[in-house]
Amino acid sequence: MSVVGIHDRTRGAGREVNGIYADAGFPNFVDSNGDGFPDDPDPTRTLFVGWSNHPDFHDDYAMDAKFIEPAMLPTGQTSGAVPNPARDPQAELQIGNLPTSQPNCVHVVDDVWIVASGPGSEKVNGVLDNTEVFFVITNALGIDARRSV
Repeated sequence: MSVVGIHDRTRGAGREVNGIYADAGFPNFVDSNGDGFPDDPDPTRTLFVGWSNHPDFHDDYAMDAKFIEPAMLPTGQTSGAVPNPARDPQAELQIGNLPTSQPNCVHVVDDVWIVASGPGSEKVNGVLDNTEVFFVITNALGIDARRSV
């Protein structure tokens, strides 16, 4: 499961009301008694949670010789993304969950697991900001990356 953005039923229904990036906004959960739980667990603006974050595209589940965008906007249009006809045209259609104005996959806010062994691995524990991983690796290699060059 991935938290992709915000699903805003005040804008309508279906995948077109799934907001991503700057269009996402914030959920409107209310916790009037301060117990840490929303009074209504299903507000009109809630988290957009799904199994993936992609537009409609065709996929034959085989590696392509080169990267081909999964979907595209017709020339001169800002919405109505369609599966890219150059990518596996006879393959199975994968129905997306992003608004049709978004022809590409988007980033999600999921935590990513990282494991390590060897020198410096003791620093790979708990929750790390992604920028700290660089310093864990350079430190394990004996490189002082915080020093200005």
